[in-house]
Amino acid sequence: MLAAARKCRFCGYRFEPPAPQRPQRSSGGGLLDLIRTPTSPIEDVPALVEEWGIDLWPDEVLRDDGLCFAEIEGEIGYVLVTSSRFRFMVAARGRRGAPEVRINRELQRLRGAAVERRRLRKVAVLRFDDGELVVQVQTGPPEKLVDLLTV
Repeated sequence: MLAAARKCRFCGYRFEPPAPQRPQRSSGGGLLDLIRTPTSPIEDVPALVEEWGIDLWPDEVLRDDGLCFAEIEGEIGYVLVTSSRFRFMVAARGRRGAPEVRINRELQRLRGAAVERRRLRKVAVLRFDDGELVVQVQTGPPEKLVDLLTV
């Protein structure tokens, strides 16, 4: 009897419950988000940083959620946030393993961080003493990066 109640007796239309929706993409919107597949988070950040040979200060602490894949000024690379620094690293040409650090800023020079919409995408805008950086996070919402920097 329940199956008969879900079908119109005049036109034959079936009243089915809506199909489950796909989870919303977290990279800020845009047409390409429909075809991109989500990337998996990096499990062991300290081991990866050690493998890359990145030097840390004696009091600098790595965070498990402090590494993400992002684009800054048209270059794609990794953003590493530690307890005292913000770094942007891109793959070095011709070498495997160790990336090249392009941006290395101390967090004490950070004056503000906010999520804004630019070119129809959500981005993290970081304002330092000497200018601003527009970070387009690829592996998660930009709010996560802003929260990580403002804590």
